[in-house]
Amino acid sequence: MPNLLIVDDSRTSRLLIQEMTKQLRPTFQIVEACDGKDALRKLNHLKELLTFATIDMYMPGIDGLTLASVIRMRYPEAYLGLVTGDTDHLDFEDMKRLDVSLIKKPISSEKLLAFFNQSRNYLE
Repeated sequence: MPNLLIVDDSRTSRLLIQEMTKQLRPTFQIVEACDGKDALRKLNHLKELLTFATIDMYMPGIDGLTLASVIRMRYPEAYLGLVTGDTDHLDFEDMKRLDVSLIKKPISSEKLLAFFNQSRNYLE
C-alpha cells in the first residue's frame, strides 16, 4: 500500500497536506513528522518501503534538502517533494541530483495530485 511521509514544522501545513491526500488518495497510509529528527525516528519504525514524502524546506534543525538526501540514501525509489514558497535560495542542482521535485507553496490539491501522478512509484 502506498504511503506518504509529511514533514513540516507547521502543524497547519501538515494537516492541510494530510486532508488533501485523504481526498485525492484515500488508500495512502500517512505518517506525519514535525521536523527532520522526528522524520528520521518515524522512518526507523516504518514497516514498508517509503513511497512518497513531502518535505518542508525551511525547518529548525535539519533543512528539507539535507533531510531529502538522507531519505534518498535509505529509500532510493521513494518519490520526494520539497515544499517551499521561497525558490530564490534553492539549490536546484542538488534537487536534480537527489531527484527531488518542487512543490511550490501555496500548496493545492492540483499541485499535490501532480506530485502523486508523476511518480514512478505510484500504482493506482
